[in-house]
Amino acid sequence: MVDVGDRSVRALLDEPGDWDGVKWWRLELRTLVDAAPAQAKVALLGPREAWRAEVPKFAAGSCLQSLAFMLALALPTLSAATMSMAGDSGR
Repeated sequence: MVDVGDRSVRALLDEPGDWDGVKWWRLELRTLVDAAPAQAKVALLGPREAWRAEVPKFAAGSCLQSLAFMLALALPTLSAATMSMAGDSGR
């Protein structure tokens, strides 16, 4: 049995079962793993089953990490703007 965490092309080739259209789309997605923009375009054209099989599920940790990155960019800008407005009103 193939490890679920193994996302190599060889692991897909070693999976049991017939090669149907979904497996061909999954092969395309795996070969384009290093070219994310191209992979995203191929994913839009392919069947949903292929995309679901190749993309890991979202986790709360990844959502929180994305939120933390956005806040790390937005909060310094917001605080600088607030300090600038507070400095202008004191004159």
